[in-house]
Amino acid sequence: MSVTLASEQVGCGRARVAPGRAAVSRLSGVGKQFGDRVVLRDVDLVVPVGAVVGVVGGPGSGKTTVACLAAGLLPPDEGVVELVGRDPWDGGRRPVVGLVPDRVPVSDRLTCREVLLHVALFRGFPPVVAARRVDSLLAVCQLADSAGVVVAECTAGQRLLVRLAATLLGEPRLLVLDDALDVDRWALDVVRAVSREFVATGGGVLCVVGQAWQAAWCDVRLELAPPALRPLDERSRRR
Repeated sequence: MSVTLASEQVGCGRARVAPGRAAVSRLSGVGKQFGDRVVLRDVDLVVPVGAVVGVVGGPGSGKTTVACLAAGLLPPDEGVVELVGRDPWDGGRRPVVGLVPDRVPVSDRLTCREVLLHVALFRGFPPVVAARRVDSLLAVCQLADSAGVVVAECTAGQRLLVRLAATLLGEPRLLVLDDALDVDRWALDVVRAVSREFVATGGGVLCVVGQAWQAAWCDVRLELAPPALRPLDERSRRR
């Protein structure tokens, strides 16, 4: 499948950047607890520019906590979180992060195209620009033929792709997929292709999943063994 995410098509707003050592998101010695429960302790995580990083964890292991910390949506109790080299909690302007939501951001009684137009206009794009970017993203996310379908009547995979397209309208530097890949193979292939093109334009992807095989396509694979984060045991990946 060929997917093009040129900035003039989807508004990435970034020049192409070769993969390197720069980090879109970095956790250093991070700890987090809720009440008396220690969820994470001394966790290091790097999401480099140009890479897809997979984090595997079972129910209650702290997957969503890792995703929210890496996205700068949750402050750490210990350690340091950096987004594009900056502390997201220092009161300055935050880098844009795209956390794919678990539901469409507006009514699911709208069509796929109407949902994306609402999001684009809410983000301040002029109507003509909004329409152009929405149509480009519908094509990128393989939704052009479903543009007029009401979201509530779409498959789970199509709904995920609508949410992904809506997230990309925000022009993020970091894309976070939090337990979002329990969909059909066609949608998975599209998500992977779009993610690959996204990192090729200078972004980074954090993919948080429940099973090792779901992270097999990622460049870096880690697993949560609460409260620690460690390289994925390849034997568990094969099981």
